Amino acid sequence: MRIAHLSDLHLLSLDGAVPFRLLNKRLTGYLNLRFHRTSVHKSFAVKAAAREIRRLAIDHVVITGDVSNLALEREFDLVHAFLEQDLGLAPSQVSLVPGNHDMYTRGAYRAQRFSRYFQRYLTSDLPEIELGVGGFPFVHLRGPVAISASPRRSRASR
Repeated sequence: MRIAHLSDLHLLSLDGAVPFRLLNKRLTGYLNLRFHRTSVHKSFAVKAAAREIRRLAIDHVVITGDVSNLALEREFDLVHAFLEQDLGLAPSQVSLVPGNHDMYTRGAYRAQRFSRYFQRYLTSDLPEIELGVGGFPFVHLRGPVAISASPRRSRASR
């Protein structure tokens, strides 16, 4: 069983970052992105990792947190495209867990935006597990490996 682990993809899209959507915790994150982090989070590196994962014929990919920057719908669209087009693996070959940036605001948390966008990757192989908020915890059984995910609550959710 060959497993790749990716974290902190931070796929960025400021489409949808209109002023009224920044009048919350996102304002600080937006300013940080605009002035400090646009040179740090580069999608070409994420796409290069996906090419290497395909080249190596990896069996399963675990992606742990911060796939987005501001938990905007457009960012989740980018992540969805990355999963389907760049990574090109079936949902059963990917385990996906949100990070604090993926539940950045109370609105994103309450709307369960991450879980709605990525439900196909969150289905547990142990149906007797009582699912909590947003499809967690889950267990993925892959060959001799069990992958369990139960993200802690983000500050936005508190």
